[in-house]
Order: sequence, then structure tokens, then C-alpha cells
Amino acid sequence: MVNTERKTPRGHTTGFQSTYDFKKGQPHIGDFSFYRKTYLSDPVVQTNINIPCRYIWKSGWYVQGRHKEAARVVKEYMDKVGIDQIGYRFIKDSKIFGTGYMEYTPDNLYTRNPDSMFVRIDRKGRIVGWEQKVASSFKPIHFNKDEIIFMPNNPFSDSVYGISDIESVRYIVRYLKDQAERDVGAMLNKYVGERFKITGGSADNPFQETELEILKEYFSELKFGEDIITAGDVGVDSIASSAQGMDFRAYLDYIVMILSIGMNVPIVFWEGKSSTNATATVQLQVFESYVKFLQRQIEDAFNTQLIPNIIRDFLDEEVEMSDYPKFVFEPINNDELYVQAKTELIHLTNGVLSPAEVREKRGYNQRTDLPEDLPAFIQPALTGATGKPDPAKEMGKQTGQSRISNQEAEE
Repeated sequence: MVNTERKTPRGHTTGFQSTYDFKKGQPHIGDFSFYRKTYLSDPVVQTNINIPCRYIWKSGWYVQGRHKEAARVVKEYMDKVGIDQIGYRFIKDSKIFGTGYMEYTPDNLYTRNPDSMFVRIDRKGRIVGWEQKVASSFKPIHFNKDEIIFMPNNPFSDSVYGISDIESVRYIVRYLKDQAERDVGAMLNKYVGERFKITGGSADNPFQETELEILKEYFSELKFGEDIITAGDVGVDSIASSAQGMDFRAYLDYIVMILSIGMNVPIVFWEGKSSTNATATVQLQVFESYVKFLQRQIEDAFNTQLIPNIIRDFLDEEVEMSDYPKFVFEPINNDELYVQAKTELIHLTNGVLSPAEVREKRGYNQRTDLPEDLPAFIQPALTGATGKPDPAKEMGKQTGQSRISNQEAEE
């Protein structure tokens, strides 16, 4: 029986509220106000957070499982709520504030402001529910454990909350970067602009203090490109700008580099042409390994927290937990796709998987136009080399395998 209760969310849409004191629930870790302000005002920090969040979803995703009806309802729900868009906000919140939250209802998913969410735990440290409080004028909202999907970012082992990526670069942003920008302004003003050396009077008849002040005032009020008119005893020499004014670039590059390292973003995104192909390749490989780690985090949160709710609310029949479908990200580069396709081709030819199973995992409908007498190289994949059911095939059903590319599946 489909669950029709509580179609509307009970959580508040909080906007940019500041952190508050709340007697119930575990206190937060970090300074949320500083994290929000830094993310909104610093383009380097904002981009370093947005890049991996976007990269996570670029390859696409699919739902994999043996129970066809369960996989279908999970896929339909995720398509309906726009899981890639809300998932992007979900992971972005966790990287900015340390923990991302979504409220589940049968109709939709709603991201919740981490400022307002507090975890409730029992004496043994197990999560028993959540509290949301946005202002003194609202009563706190109590959520059961299964109503909130949460994902901590880089948590300590003894904490239910994660740690913001901005915390690791807090000192760099707050002191080094801010002071460097002030220093750059001073250096540009001192070294790069054209300056004049003005001489008043002669060795026998030097200008007095009053005359020098008049001369100083005159030159200070000159506008750009304006002619200079002086008496015969005044000499004006132009001082060329110094190359020292460009030395600040190395320091700013250093700050951007350590900001990127602290936030797990390769500096090749900021270096441009100054990075060699070999260096860029290594950095992107490291970055992709980090993106895969974030993808595994999202998969774990969806498979253990979200999908059980969907199965409970949209399926009439009981489904064993071992048969629950899984949310899986596609490989993020072509090399992985090639390896995946070759692996499944070996599984097909050795009877570990059948063509029907591969099509099912790839999300294709079963073909009804295949001839009864299939080519010889397909026969082992269907029945095993002896014409009898192959144990390897049955084992493949239990373990599950990756899916081949769309083109090869069609072929």
C-alpha cells in the first residue's frame, strides 16, 4: 500500500539565518556565519567548492538491482525530484557547513539549512532523531531518524557532524589572503605608477620651505595628461616604473595554490598555461580520486537512508534488504568506461552474465526480436559451455556487475 501520509514537508525554509543557542541536540562544530560569508564573498573559495560538486554529477547515474519493481519505483522517484540538482545542493551544503541535510517526504526531497539542524543522540552516541529551530518565534520541529538524510563531510570519528572545507583554509582566507591584497595595493601604488623627481631652485639659491610647499601642492593637483608649467629654477625628471611592482604575483599564486591544496582542488585549474601536461595529468588523477570518494559518500547516504524510505512508501510487497536496489554513479572518465566494457564482454563470453542481465543493468528494455538460434559465441553466456545452467552465471546474479556502454549494449 502506497503511503499517502504527510505529503508536505514539516521543516522550515530558513534562508540565511545565523547560528543560535539551542538547549536540545548536540552543538555545532565551527563558525557557520564565517563559512557562509567566506563562500559568498571569496570567488576562489566558492569555485573550489563548486567545482567538485559539479564534477560529481557530470557522468550521470543509474539504479541497479535484481528486484525490478523496487528498482523502477526508486528510479521514478529520483527522476521526479530531480536528484542531480538537489544532490548538488546536498553535497555543497556538506562542504560549506560540514554536514548536508535533506528532509524526505513521499512527494519530494527538501534541503535543510545546516544552521537550523541539530542531531539528537542517546547515551551510547546513536542517532535517535533531529531537531530544527530557526528562530525563537518558531517551535522546534522534531524529526524521526528516517525523515532526515544527512551526510557529514570529513568527520572526526567521535562526532556526528562533519567539518567544513573552509575551516582548513580559515587562517589563509582571514589573514594571509586579506593582507596580501592590501599589500598588492600598496606595491602597485609605490612601484608601478610613474613618479616625478622635482628640483626647486639652484645650489646657490635653493627654494625655501614655503616655496617647496607651493611646488608640492601644484604637482599633487595635476590631473593625468595635464601639461606641466614651471619657472626656470624648477627641474622635472620622470622616474621609470620599477619591475619590483610585479613581484607580488608569486605571493598571490602561492596563496591560491595552498587554498586549492587545502580544499582538494588541483591547482591546474588556476595555473593555466604555466602547468605542464604531465603535471596537469597527475593533478587531475588525484582530483578524480577525491571525486570518486565523494561519490561513494553520496551513494552510501542514498542507499542506506533514502532508498529504504522509498521502498517502504511505494511498494506493496515486502523486499529483503539484500534485494534493495542501489544508486550508483557512472564512471567519470573514458578509460574507466573502456575497462568496464571489456570486463562485461569477458563476463558475457564466459557465462557470468547473460545479455538480458546486461541490458537490465544498463536500463534497457528486453529485446523480443532476437532469433531463437543465437550466434555461437553468445551461447556460453546464456547456458554455459555445456548447455546447462552455469554456476558462474548464478554467482554473477548475486554479486552484480558494472554496465557496459550504451553503444556496445545496442550492438
